[in-house]
Amino acid sequence: MSNALTGLSGYDFSGIVSSMMQAYKLPETQMQTQESTLQTQQNAWHDVNTRLSALDATLTTLESSDTWTATTASSSDTNIVTATGGSGALPGTYSVNVNNIATAEVVVSQEVSDPPSGTYTYTSSSDSSSWDFGINGKKVVIRSSTSGSNPSLTDIANSINRAQAGVTASVIQVSSDKYRLSITSNKTGKDNAITFDDSLTNSLQNVLGINASSTTVLSQTDLDNGLGGITQAALDAQFKVNGVSISSASNTVTTAIQGITLNLTGASSSTTATVAVTADPSVAEKAVQAFVDQYNSVQSFIATELNYDTTTKTAGDLFGDAQLQDIQSRLRGMLGGIINKSSSPYTLLSDVGISTSADNFGESAALSFDKGTFEKAFADNPQSVANLFSASYNGVTPENDTVHNIYEGLGNTLHAYLNPIIMYGGTLSEIDDSYNRQIKDVQDQIDDFEQRATDYETMLNAKFANLETVLAGLNSQGTWLSSQIAAMSGSSSSSSSSKSSSS
Repeated sequence: MSNALTGLSGYDFSGIVSSMMQAYKLPETQMQTQESTLQTQQNAWHDVNTRLSALDATLTTLESSDTWTATTASSSDTNIVTATGGSGALPGTYSVNVNNIATAEVVVSQEVSDPPSGTYTYTSSSDSSSWDFGINGKKVVIRSSTSGSNPSLTDIANSINRAQAGVTASVIQVSSDKYRLSITSNKTGKDNAITFDDSLTNSLQNVLGINASSTTVLSQTDLDNGLGGITQAALDAQFKVNGVSISSASNTVTTAIQGITLNLTGASSSTTATVAVTADPSVAEKAVQAFVDQYNSVQSFIATELNYDTTTKTAGDLFGDAQLQDIQSRLRGMLGGIINKSSSPYTLLSDVGISTSADNFGESAALSFDKGTFEKAFADNPQSVANLFSASYNGVTPENDTVHNIYEGLGNTLHAYLNPIIMYGGTLSEIDDSYNRQIKDVQDQIDDFEQRATDYETMLNAKFANLETVLAGLNSQGTWLSSQIAAMSGSSSSSSSSKSSSS
């Protein structure tokens, strides 16, 4: 039997079924709302996890001794040397004398026309030419960009650069019709002098006018006469720091003064430059500011999620959540208590300029950072400040005993609290798993309910289809009876008329 509601009976059974299904599915709507609420809450916890993880990440910088031992350096004569501060340097002044700076070897060809004259051949099968030679142990295959013609000086320079032999080649125009090929070592220092190999041919000597075995620097007269060869020798830098002679293949020196980078810029045996090294609190200050900003971001987000707006009658996504309330309270309590008893004289964050705008039980948990107080404390006792944030300083390292749960300093203490919360398999992972299970349970209930609803709708359609059939039959019978009664009435009227006519 068909379950289609044809409407032949004249009744709107489809509308009745639709209304009954809407009422039947009210529990499903409630379950869908529950699922949406759970997903919203789960996403809110994801945001909490992200913010707490970012807060924990700021502790890594605070705990690093490099943050607290950063220095800045300046030079009294930047024409001799410049200096850049780093971590671990000892504040003080250093005298620097530069006898000579490190140089890179430069070799030029003789003055030639472009392209150079000479017999040039290239064999494609072996990718070699009659002008090939070697630089620093790398073979240089000279290729011409114009088939059948001698390679230009640019072709030769490109071939050298393509070999990646630790040198850079370029072309210098000397006059309207004369040029030189210039080859410069990419590194300074005598150990980085250019070596040539002309054993295959005499192209270096005959074509470029470079003596492969020569180590003599050309005189100005030689250059004026158009000869080729070394124009600048490879030399190590020779300088003194506080009277101590030092040699370096590079003009950038990181080993002469601990934690300081010297850049030798010029030579003058009679001039002494003074390099002043001072502590740089700005690095630590930025690290502390980053922590304060992230902490405030965490507390602001938590407050929003737990808030209930009495005006709009709306609640945060995690309103009333006991676990989030505990995190909020623990964070506020930890930052307001003693951070490090051993970091005297500074044992509280407020000692170094970090405080809340209200007390720990006040309305606001936001931190404020007084940089002036911090800078004074750091200038007076940098070790105490560094230890307060769990950083090692001058060989003193705050305790971080994970076995006996003894933690000194903000970094160690806060990380010991945060890590079990944000780590894989930690508190927030368990919360996330719980939400996944709840959401799956609700989804399973929705799937089961939808199947029951489908079965219920099928049953209703079947029942009303049967009723439609019965009512349609009754309507048909009623129509037949009406026609019979009408026919009988018509026959009776005809008989009466006949009788009257006969009279």
